[in-house]
Amino acid sequence: MAPSGGRSSLTTACSRAPSGCKPRSTGLCGVNHLLTINATSLKGKSYIDVGNRNHVMQISAYLGALRRRSDPYVDDTSLEFQFRAKRFVRIRNLIDAVLAEQERCEIVDLGGTEKYWAVAGDYLDRRRGRVFVTLVNTEPQVVARPDQFRAVRESASDLTLFDGRGFDLAHSNSVIEHVGSRANMRDFALNMRRLAPRYYCQTPNYWFPYEPHFRTAGFQYLPKAVRIAMLQRFALGFFDRIEDFEDARNVVRDHDLIGRRQMAAFFPDGEISYETVLGLRKSVIATRDAGARDS
Repeated sequence: MAPSGGRSSLTTACSRAPSGCKPRSTGLCGVNHLLTINATSLKGKSYIDVGNRNHVMQISAYLGALRRRSDPYVDDTSLEFQFRAKRFVRIRNLIDAVLAEQERCEIVDLGGTEKYWAVAGDYLDRRRGRVFVTLVNTEPQVVARPDQFRAVRESASDLTLFDGRGFDLAHSNSVIEHVGSRANMRDFALNMRRLAPRYYCQTPNYWFPYEPHFRTAGFQYLPKAVRIAMLQRFALGFFDRIEDFEDARNVVRDHDLIGRRQMAAFFPDGEISYETVLGLRKSVIATRDAGARDS
C-alpha cells in the first residue's frame, strides 16, 4: 500500500558517519555533498527518487561498509552509555534523597528494561537490599537479578496501572516518545505523576538536529510521507529496511519526538531541564522532588 498524496522533497547535507556505527545504522555519506530526496507516489508504488546517481552509489557503498558494534546498553565505551551515565547523576540524587528519609527506595520504571540499569550497576550493588525496581513494559522480560528487579507486562499508559499502590520514584528514559499518540503521552505522564512523589522522565529533544532512533540528521522534521518512504527504501538507525508501508507508518507513528513545550504541558508540576551536548539541547528532562510518599 502506497502513501497517498503528491510529491514532497528534502535537500539535506550529507556527512560521513563516525567509525563504529550502530547495528543497522545508516547515514548519507559524502562530505560537502547535497542529496535531494523526493518521496513520490506513482501508480500505486512509493519510492524515493534520488537526484544524482553518484550519490546513490555513495550511499550504497556506505551502507555496505557499515560495521556492527556492541550493545550500547552494556558497552560502557559507547557514547550512548556515557550520556546515560551522566544523566544518571540526577536519578542517583533522587534515589539518595529517598534513602535519606527511609531505609528502602521502590522505583517504578515505565517502559524500562533491566539492561538499561547496567549504567547504575555499581551504585545498585552498593545498595542491594535497599533499592528495588519494578519494570513496566509491554514486552515480556525475565530478570537476571530478582532480588532487585521485578518485571510486569503492562502498558505504561494504562491509567489503572498499579491502582492503589505507590512507589518512591517514577522513572522513564526515552520512552514517552514511543507510546503512539499525544493522548497516550498525556496518560503516561499522568501515571508518572500519580505513582510517586518523585519522578524523572527523559526524552530526546525534538529540536536537537540529530534524530537518535534513525541516526539521520533532521529526520524528525520531514513530512511523515517522506519518513515512511525513506524507511521503505533504506535501513536507518535501529531499523532494517521496512518494505511494507503499514509497518513503516507504524514505526514513524511510534517515534514521535517532543520538545520543552510539550513536556512542560505533560508535567506541569515538574522542573524542566536539558541534557546538552556541545551547547545543543539533546534531551528534555522533567523531574519532581516532592518528598516522601504517604504511607
